[in-house]
Amino acid sequence: VLKGNAYEHGIEQVATAIKSERFPYIAVDGYFEALTVRSFNRHQPVLVMGMIKPSNFAKLKLRGLAFVVQDKATIRAMGDLSKNINIHLELNTGMNRYGVKLSELDQYIQLIQNFPKLQLEGVMTHLADPDGKNEATIHKAVTQFDQAVEKILASGLKPTLFHTAQSGVGLRAKSRYANAMRLGIGLYGINPYPA
Repeated sequence: VLKGNAYEHGIEQVATAIKSERFPYIAVDGYFEALTVRSFNRHQPVLVMGMIKPSNFAKLKLRGLAFVVQDKATIRAMGDLSKNINIHLELNTGMNRYGVKLSELDQYIQLIQNFPKLQLEGVMTHLADPDGKNEATIHKAVTQFDQAVEKILASGLKPTLFHTAQSGVGLRAKSRYANAMRLGIGLYGINPYPA
């Protein structure tokens, strides 16, 4: 995760430093950060996690990018382009700041299925306890995430990336499906569990 100018370490410098490594994605907050990463590290796909005004998608260069989605207007705007676009559906598992309400998941599954060129490549959540200190909160959120993934898979959609956590809670979240994490501050050698 290189959002916020790579946590103020310099997005250009970090994108260049990790140029020889291979990741499923380099994640950024916005489209202009994605363009910056692509100018210094062209072979890495980039995941844009921040919100983009739906009407702006028609103006964007989409090649090599994937987008986190969490609202119907964005999904419709992307789907109406009739272009192959990789998306990651963000679920709200208790943070209540971002993500699709689990009670509305069936509607989102149906909406994504209405646009065959949208590829649901990933499912994600941002856990409510990002520091990983409350085991009960983590367990509840991960259980909700796993149940939602099961529903998505049962619908016939075939996401391949499942990410529940960032640096702090990444070692403590025990999802049956998670196979990726969003390594942020941990990329710079900062211990998320200081003594």
